[in-house]
Amino acid sequence: MSTIKLYRHALSGHSHRAQLLLSLLGLDAKLVDVELAAGEHKQAAFLAKNRFGQLPLLEDGDIVIADSNAILVYLAWLLSSGQHFSFAKKCDVQQGGNGKQYQTE
Repeated sequence: MSTIKLYRHALSGHSHRAQLLLSLLGLDAKLVDVELAAGEHKQAAFLAKNRFGQLPLLEDGDIVIADSNAILVYLAWLLSSGQHFSFAKKCDVQQGGNGKQYQTE
């Protein structure tokens, strides 16, 4: 498994839910704090990852997911794929616009 990066802001509830699931599942992830007050989420480097400049954003190798609910489903799918344990219904992460979306079977 590649290194998972979670771009977040400490006061964001949506970021917190993604970070909490990573923690509960025991997955190591690099937490990347994005300073909203400084406008880091509106800089070209971040907008290249998420054109809407929103948090949270998860990177797992070449997969980039920019929606907190899609992040939760992706993490559940990742674990249900046999890498750790199975508890979630399989889903497909698909390219949708400039970010990833999910569909359940």
